[in-house]
This record gives sequence, C-alpha cells and structure tokens, in this order.
Amino acid sequence: MELKHWRDWLYFVLLVRSGRSCTRKREELKLK
Repeated sequence: MELKHWRDWLYFVLLVRSGRSCTRKREELKLK
C-alpha cells in the first residue's frame, strides 16, 4: 500500500510538471 501511494504521488508530480512545461511553451509562443 505504501509503495502504491508513492507511485501515485510520483505520477501526480510528473503530471503537474508536464502541465507547467506545456503552459510555459504556450506563453513563449504567445510572446513571439
């Protein structure tokens, strides 16, 4: 159960990080 919780947390972190990178790229495209 502990391992599953850690895996879910890691997946959530990766999801948030990918989302931030996507929004950052969009902002750069808008500025250009």
